[in-house]
Amino acid sequence: MRRTGHIFMLLLLLLSAGCKVDFDLRGLDSKPILCLDMHLAYEPGEHEAGEDSYVGLNGFVYAVPSAAGEREFPEELRCLLEVYRNAELVWTRDDIMLHEFEGQVSAQIYGLTPGDELKVVARAEGFPTAYSEVTVPQNPPQMRVSHTRINQSRFRLGITIEDDPKTEDHYAFWFLKCYFYEGHLQPSGVDHLEPSLGTSEQTTFLDTGPFEVIWQDGEKFYGLSDRGFNGQTKTIEINVDYPLSDLTYDDNAYYKVGFCRISQERLRYETACRDKAGNVLGFMGLAPATFSYTNVIGGTGCVSCANGCETDWILVPSVENLI
Repeated sequence: MRRTGHIFMLLLLLLSAGCKVDFDLRGLDSKPILCLDMHLAYEPGEHEAGEDSYVGLNGFVYAVPSAAGEREFPEELRCLLEVYRNAELVWTRDDIMLHEFEGQVSAQIYGLTPGDELKVVARAEGFPTAYSEVTVPQNPPQMRVSHTRINQSRFRLGITIEDDPKTEDHYAFWFLKCYFYEGHLQPSGVDHLEPSLGTSEQTTFLDTGPFEVIWQDGEKFYGLSDRGFNGQTKTIEINVDYPLSDLTYDDNAYYKVGFCRISQERLRYETACRDKAGNVLGFMGLAPATFSYTNVIGGTGCVSCANGCETDWILVPSVENLI
């Protein structure tokens, strides 16, 4: 009992110390701000000059009210969005709706190459100008993919990359599955292939296994930095559930692995979002809190860029190839 009491008192002391948080209450009556949540994906073209290479811009711009201001915005409120490549204006749109999260943006911006500096600027009447700067990442390193079936419902996937020792890199992976019959994609189409992370059959969103953070934006992405293997050959092994009992035609089941270099801002932002949702210790002050991260100046949100590739469709290993 004495030991238990000491532990209890220690926890109380930690909680009382950890709950001391300084809040800056200044500026609560300031103007509303713009939130930019955008991702730019580089797509290389076939010509060396790069005229047919482009960045696919996708995301949202929406208005965030100030704490002491109006909570709603007029339906006619519009935003001007500009994209600069190496300080030169290359794309603009002036009719983005900001009312009730309707500011979806989708565009293709041509003539870009890895290493280009991109600046995304958002302007709207009554809001501070918001902007963010990112760099188009270099091409990702070579990726090798291997697999071995464990049992009738699961196989092991190995992904090997050669990391560049000259750069600090951040990567994202995605996994897809589909069914083909006589060379045609089945009506069910393409779906996510879910890795079995951690040590248990039932895993949670925060159980990221060999990855640092998982997020979903149309597809589900698995983020990883090279902090622990800079300049080395890295093999990531994960188990994947793909039950053969669910298949009508075993030899028509396929999977695909996607892989990209991604700007570190996206991993930091998604880590912050994860911590905001689940980092209880950070909220109490007992662990570092990262849930205020943004790389948008004059606003909030995240703008990121990626340069990636995908494997071809790979036949799912048959039951004869058991470990």
